[in-house]
Amino acid sequence: MIWTSFLVGLSLFPAQTSKPRAPKKAPSKQASPQSPPSKAQDPLEHWLKKKRTLILGISSVSWTPEGPLTERKPGKTGFWAIFRRGRLVDLIPRQNKDLPIPKEKIQAKVVDLSERTGATLSPAFVDACSTQFLSSAALSDSKLTAGRSLVSSLEPWQKAYRTLLNREGFSAFYVPGSPRPTTTGPGALVTVDAKKGFLGSMTGSVWMRLSSPSSAGNNLSRSQVVKPLESLLGKAKKYAKAWKKYEKDLAAYKKKRKEFLAYYKKHPLKPGEKVAVASSPKKSLRRGRRRRMPLLTPELIEKILKRYPPRIRDRVRKQLEKQMRLQQEALKKAKAAAKPVIKKSPSKATKPKVSGKAPKRPLFPKKPKRDPQLEAFKRVLDGKLGLIVEIHRAKEILALLDLAHRNSLKHLTIAGGTEAWKVASEIRGEEVNVLLIPRALPEESTLPAKRLAIRDQHWAFSAATLVKEGVPVALGSGGRLEARLLPAIAARAMTFGATQHDAIAMLGPAALKVCGILSKRAAPQWLIWSGDPLSPQSRPIYRLRRSKLQKMEEQQ
Repeated sequence: MIWTSFLVGLSLFPAQTSKPRAPKKAPSKQASPQSPPSKAQDPLEHWLKKKRTLILGISSVSWTPEGPLTERKPGKTGFWAIFRRGRLVDLIPRQNKDLPIPKEKIQAKVVDLSERTGATLSPAFVDACSTQFLSSAALSDSKLTAGRSLVSSLEPWQKAYRTLLNREGFSAFYVPGSPRPTTTGPGALVTVDAKKGFLGSMTGSVWMRLSSPSSAGNNLSRSQVVKPLESLLGKAKKYAKAWKKYEKDLAAYKKKRKEFLAYYKKHPLKPGEKVAVASSPKKSLRRGRRRRMPLLTPELIEKILKRYPPRIRDRVRKQLEKQMRLQQEALKKAKAAAKPVIKKSPSKATKPKVSGKAPKRPLFPKKPKRDPQLEAFKRVLDGKLGLIVEIHRAKEILALLDLAHRNSLKHLTIAGGTEAWKVASEIRGEEVNVLLIPRALPEESTLPAKRLAIRDQHWAFSAATLVKEGVPVALGSGGRLEARLLPAIAARAMTFGATQHDAIAMLGPAALKVCGILSKRAAPQWLIWSGDPLSPQSRPIYRLRRSKLQKMEEQQ
């Protein structure tokens, strides 16, 4: 009975066969805030569920960063612009005003500006060459060098920028340096806010002035304009080589000193013993070659006297004969003092005993002197700092491009560039930027108009030609309030073939690259305009700062 009940229990509870356990799935990593949503999920729904996200409903967008966003086309009612940490991360075509999820599930901040007709999203403008915040002492200082940073010469309490910010949309100004000296820098990119004023600055490029539009010269002398820059780059290379040698010698010194201390720790000195010191290479005190007086003889004296006029030959003869007697006496003394040298073959008994090959005390290597200007150009050669060179003529620009190619300059910008449009293809081949400064040319000039192309449309035509060739272009005023004329030049460039995307880039995003702002924190700020940003009737109505929308009227 016991066995039957046991078998019945087995039949009721069949044995479970052991199955191999499925491997545990690795926990899926959370998508980064900038990661695009999956195809199955509505992109707007994806961003609505994200915290610390700003979603703006706008009518149009004038400029987008390079990438997939440039191909987005607006919907029936415009765009949904997605911002995270002040950066535009997505653009979604907007078909209607309804949201795909209820308000209770929305964690992002949604602001609908499409009800305002003509609400256009655009990056804030940047004056790529300005004298804002520059002190009067720095404007008149002619002794500034490339080794002195410009940040110490800025005056944050100046208020001249307010009109440009509230009416024209300029939220940043690049201050290259004083207009007096030929070499200044590094410059500073100053960002401003109507409420808080001076927000801060970032280091820019070294500025060097090689020529001006009115400088005289011909085709043969224009290629020699870059000689000062070539000389500085050559000195910077020698300076870098000297510091590299010093670092190498310093590493060798530390190694030898470690061995020296370890040896004498095991073998301490006995009373009366001295440590051998490594001899330093002796330098000759003579700065130049000094001619030796030849051995004088009566025949040589007669030849020398023929070079002198007859009236002074007797006086010169007495001096030469006296010198000849002194030479003969010195030779006799030298022969008498000289002893015959007997060379002996070295034997084991005469060899000095060396106790354990004691190392000599190493000498500390000589440290080269610090030169702030050469230090700045050394960073330029290393690609850690940009270089802006003011130059105008086509021949001068070609000579500069050749110098940049030979020295492998990475971040080079041509400022001024009056005839840069003539050599646009060569500039693009060397990957050089161009900074156009309309104030560089005088309004009235005695030079022929065809030679310098001094006309109202010149800068717009130059900008359009360079942009169509693929050259990054930025516009700078060269002053303070003159920046209000730059949007009109960018708008006029559209009549010569430039697109609206290119025209907006001249005034904002391209300026960061052209001015040599290499910091990863550098990003364009954003404004909401009442219409087309290049139209003189439109005004900025909202400003986006750190994913927070601020009214410009409240700031005023």
